[in-house]
Amino acid sequence: MTEKFTQKTGILLLNIGTPEAPSKIAIKRYLREFLSDPHVFDIPFLLRAFLLNFLILPFRSLRLVKAYQAIWTLKGSPLLVHSLELKEKLSALLGEIGMRYSRPRISAAASHLRHQGCQKVIVIPLFPQYSIAATHSAIHYTSFVLSHHWSRSVIHFCDYFFDRPLFIDAVADLVKQTITDKQPEMILMSYHGLPMRQISKVEKKIPDQCLQGKACPVMSVAHRYCYRAQCYATSRFIAERLNLDEKKYAVAFQSRLGKATWIQPYTQEMLTTLRTQGIKRLAVVCPSFVVDCLETLEEIGIRAREMWRELGGEEFILVPCVNATSLWLNCLKQLIVSLEPTFFSKEP
Repeated sequence: MTEKFTQKTGILLLNIGTPEAPSKIAIKRYLREFLSDPHVFDIPFLLRAFLLNFLILPFRSLRLVKAYQAIWTLKGSPLLVHSLELKEKLSALLGEIGMRYSRPRISAAASHLRHQGCQKVIVIPLFPQYSIAATHSAIHYTSFVLSHHWSRSVIHFCDYFFDRPLFIDAVADLVKQTITDKQPEMILMSYHGLPMRQISKVEKKIPDQCLQGKACPVMSVAHRYCYRAQCYATSRFIAERLNLDEKKYAVAFQSRLGKATWIQPYTQEMLTTLRTQGIKRLAVVCPSFVVDCLETLEEIGIRAREMWRELGGEEFILVPCVNATSLWLNCLKQLIVSLEPTFFSKEP
């Protein structure tokens, strides 16, 4: 028996997006669209417009030019390069990539699937943990775009996959490969941060652990859409796969922007804490990203590494994202089947 892919269902993979070039103009254009999204920059419109146009765009775009130039490849932005590679490996499944705030546009991907004769669409935002800023925004916008081509009844969305065994296996396998013979004393799992006000929109009552920067308790149904709780659950699953004692790994949150209170503990502060504990050899993995990008390659791979060395750390090992590895591809296929059980058919 062999697998045969049905030719009536299209796969649409979503990601945030990336500037088209490591230039001030391109970065400014990308940031304007990204931070104009009220799901991302969730403050009153007039205040958002003022901060965006008079503070963020004039200054942050300048700082990001060097950051993007440091990671840019001959093929382009790593996020786009890895995303397109993932699409190519899923080519037999009528897969398309759509970026929420840049090219290739979600609308273009939807039109291509429609022209391919797809009668159903499975949409998978490439964000393991659910958040309003990333997942909800992407689903909300994509629903509107796809409604011009299909009825809602034939569109299936994946909310999250932080707890999928094959995703955990894919991350854990990369950790094993990367740290072999390097013997780190600690593994830091660094996740993209969110303002605490976004957690408040999901949680009616924020647990004391969140406010104190402590670990979330074991996941419950009541907190199944809490981003912070999902991040800690992901960490526990990865630790279990790696047979890590709870004292051998730590969880932190990166990419903080502005002066508002974000999810704690912060990655930068965690680096300092680990050094005060005598840790010298550190491995860092970023399980909220499935493709390497600015946040993993520059923020962690360059700036966090430099900070670690300045603190007196000796070894800094960055674990790559799952990108287009075989285990991650298998996970995507599993997600597809869970959303559309008839997607794969068997033939002799």
